[in-house]
Amino acid sequence: MSCCAKTWFFQAFIVAKILLLILLLMDMLAVAILFHIRINLSHSMPIGLYQKINKAPELGDTVAVCLSEPVAREGLDQGYLLPGYCPSKMLPVLKMLIAVPGDTVVVTEKFMLVNDQKYDAPQQLGVNHFDGVPNSYWSYGSNAAERSWDSRYFGGVDRKSIIGVYKPLLVFA
Repeated sequence: MSCCAKTWFFQAFIVAKILLLILLLMDMLAVAILFHIRINLSHSMPIGLYQKINKAPELGDTVAVCLSEPVAREGLDQGYLLPGYCPSKMLPVLKMLIAVPGDTVVVTEKFMLVNDQKYDAPQQLGVNHFDGVPNSYWSYGSNAAERSWDSRYFGGVDRKSIIGVYKPLLVFA
């Protein structure tokens, strides 16, 4: 085989590999969309794959939340969020739901207290007390509380901001 033929064969092989990789990625994306699978790369929840399930949010659920425009803008400015498909043009955050409407929430410099349940949550903003949180759902980054940007900083969110409940499929703690 001549030198030029070997080069052409090698280039064709590389192009075929790249096309196969592109097709594989497109197939993976189609499966993710079809089965409502989301990839979490944030350390505030275990990294891995999560699947959206059809149920109303309850305490302890993992939820995806679209944050309000001002909160999302602050998250982007601080490097906590990436551009995405929420109305605020940011990606939703994936967090554990720790308080629902009517719960009492106290935020201190070291923890959050929700109806006498303590969550480690160091923060820098002082002490806030939210009694009988009206129509508000509170999120918490349970995997890395010391680094999570969650409700201790921006308060609760309303029900329409929760875009889904997710179950872990394959996570790496």
